[in-house]
Amino acid sequence: MAEVKVVTREAGAISFNYEELKGEIMAKAAEYSAAVYTEENIGFAKADRAKLNKLKTALNDERLKREREFMQPFMEFKAQVADLISIIDEPIKAIDTQVKAFEENQRLNKKGDCVEIFASIPHPEWLDYMQIENPKWYNKTVTLATVKDEMEGAIQKVKSECEMIQNYCPNPDAALALYRQNLDLKAAMELGKAITLQQKPIPHSEIDDTPEEASWVCFKALITPTQAKALASFMKTNKIKFEKGE
Repeated sequence: MAEVKVVTREAGAISFNYEELKGEIMAKAAEYSAAVYTEENIGFAKADRAKLNKLKTALNDERLKREREFMQPFMEFKAQVADLISIIDEPIKAIDTQVKAFEENQRLNKKGDCVEIFASIPHPEWLDYMQIENPKWYNKTVTLATVKDEMEGAIQKVKSECEMIQNYCPNPDAALALYRQNLDLKAAMELGKAITLQQKPIPHSEIDDTPEEASWVCFKALITPTQAKALASFMKTNKIKFEKGE
């Protein structure tokens, strides 16, 4: 492939009577700065100000003119480089599409291997692979042996937390129902405690041996959205009818 060969013109130097102008301007600036204008000669002040502004404008106009002259060849060069880059970008995009497709295929294959490993490890029947999935497992640098070790650790953590809920949480059924949705031990334990606070013990003398007749009971509960979702799940599981309050 051809190499880039940039032929530059000599960096130009702009020469003008800088020192002469500077000397005159500094002298005039000192003179004007020290001038004291009165009501009688205020017209001279305005005239002096106009002269200074005119000189400033002339200097700035000349600067802009030379700037455009110097920038024109650079802007042409910039446009030509942009044109070449746009041509190069086309094959880059085509190659990039193929590379990404290849990498995605590798990732999917690795994910299939991870799912097979999950299926081979004893785990709770309700536990889904996606609940413990770790995207880093699909990186080429992560071995399947490492994936298996981390997966076994994650499954063991789930089992231990389920045992904790069963042994130490009031209303473990509702708590476990929530835990199975999000694997959030803290939220599950809090739900169990919240339900306990809403329950009132029924005196034994009031318990009838005959089938109980269902009746509507209204109550309010101070719970989080996650706890509310789990409570609704618990009610559905136990076939308890409920309606959303106003």
